Parts: sequence; structure tokens; C-alpha cells
Amino acid sequence: MASITLPIHGLLPINKPLGLISKDVSRKLIRKFGKLHIGHVGTLDPAADGVLPVLLGRATRLQDHLLELPKSYTLEITFGYETDTLDSEGKIVKELPADFVTEDMVKNAIPLFLGPIEQIPPIYSAVKLRGKPLYEYARSGKEDQVQTEKLIRSVTIYALDFLEFSGKKAVLSVTCSKGTYVRTLVKDIATSIGTCGTLTRLTRTVAAGVNLLNTVDLDQIVDDANAALADFVIPMEKIKFGFPKWKTPDERFVARLMNGLETVIDRQVFFEGLGKDQEEFVPGSLSTQVLLVNENDFVFAIGAVKAGDGDRVIVNMKRGLR
Repeated sequence: MASITLPIHGLLPINKPLGLISKDVSRKLIRKFGKLHIGHVGTLDPAADGVLPVLLGRATRLQDHLLELPKSYTLEITFGYETDTLDSEGKIVKELPADFVTEDMVKNAIPLFLGPIEQIPPIYSAVKLRGKPLYEYARSGKEDQVQTEKLIRSVTIYALDFLEFSGKKAVLSVTCSKGTYVRTLVKDIATSIGTCGTLTRLTRTVAAGVNLLNTVDLDQIVDDANAALADFVIPMEKIKFGFPKWKTPDERFVARLMNGLETVIDRQVFFEGLGKDQEEFVPGSLSTQVLLVNENDFVFAIGAVKAGDGDRVIVNMKRGLR
């Protein structure tokens, strides 16, 4: 087993294979490289593959922020039957005619699900009711104790695109907000067409700002005796958070922020620290989150920035990352 001489902090962009749960990936990495402070951004079921962002070291503190970013998937719907889990892992509980389904019907259904929509979580999910995950009710045959319609949630579908249609199968791509159940989306699309359907394939193509094209196969890391974990890790300052990075002018600002002190600076100094390529991310009100970086490009905290009096900007530290 390879040993680690220095702590590693950053994001490891894994392409999770079919057949593994997310925790299996962590176990394999620990078995290969020894003790790691490790976490991941979102889970993937064994029947799903694709982007699994693995966080290492101090980067694990960024998990909540990265979970807020949109995710993208390629999904396959098979029309004509529905399972208890709403995917190919479950038992068939409903069958309806689906020979009438056409490509145009699928395309015409897409606009119905764009933007903010409401979803009822599937009974086989980790959503909790009275402190217990719904799947525990399902596995113990107590579904009748769950009124899933009372657990309705609002999510957002940012993009939903048709890719192909063949027989009773349709392939779509979706970009959605945190908390979206793709299995439920598949069920609802099929219902809108007048039949039922099941999610029979799912690949996550984007998560935590990582594209599938930029991932590394798990086997490439764990099966190579000479693999160095650090060679595959995205350093913290290069992780795509969806909010800008502010480079502090000097260590005095770092010390104030790390001590929890409100820091007031000139607007010009603030925007110089952002760099011109990031100014577009900051609204005119200057009410946003920023990644705080010192003069040596060391990421030390997540901060909040807002407009002060006149040409002043107020910066606070929200969470330290040292």
C-alpha cells in the first residue's frame, strides 16, 4: 500500500463505475492510499455511473457549498412498466400499454417539466419521515404509514433535452437543482404521455462543476501500482464553486478575517483582487459569496461580501478552511 507523506487537499474527479455505491469508492481509495480524510459530493446508486467528486482533506469542508451546484445527467426511460424503486433495480408493480408512444410525444412532454416543478419523493429514498428514511418503511412493508404527497418538494429543471428514441426507450439529458429525483422525473414524464415508465440507465455527466470528460476512472488509480493520488487531485483554488475567488491584498486582511473581524476595503481594491475575468459574477449590490485566497493562492476561507458606505466593501469570513 502506498504511503502519503503530505496531506492532500482538493477534489478527486472520479468516474464511478456501475455496481459500486459511493462508499465503495472511498473504501477502495483508503485501501490503496491509507488513511484519508475523505467525503464525496452527492451519492450515486450502484445502477448509476458517472461523475463522483471525492473531497480530500480540508476540501471536505466545502461539501455543503458544492452540493448546491446544479447536476447534469443522461437518462434512459423505458416505457410500459414501473418498478417499486422507479429504476431497473426494483420489482415491477405496474404495466401499461406503451406501443403508442412516439418520439414526438416525448419531445412534446419536455416543456412541461422545465423550470420550477414539484416532486413527490419516491418511497425508496433517503428522505426522512419521523426521523426514519422512507426506504426503511418500504423495506419493512409499511408504505401505508407514509403519505408521500405531504413530502412534496420544489426543485428546478434548468435544461431537459431529447437525445434519441428507439422502440419503447427514450434517452434525455437533464440539468437540475439539488434535491431533484431523476427517477421521479422519469415517472412523471411517462405519466404525462399516458403510460408508465422506469429509469433504466443513468449517467451523471456534471457535478460540483466537474464534467465527465475531466474525470479519471477509479481502476486507473487503484490498479496502478505507481499511481500518485496527488497527480489526479484538483487543488482547492481551482475547484469550480460557481462563485468568485477574491485574492486578499496582504496578510493583514487574512489575519482580520480569520479572527472573525469585519473587514472594510475600497471597492477598487476588492475588484482588483477579483480580477477582471470574475467581475461579472458579482452583482451590483455586492451581496454574494467569495472564496478567500491569500497572496500565495492558498484558499483559507469562504467569505461573504456586501456593499458598504460610499465606495467601501465589507468582507466577512463565513467558514474557515485551514
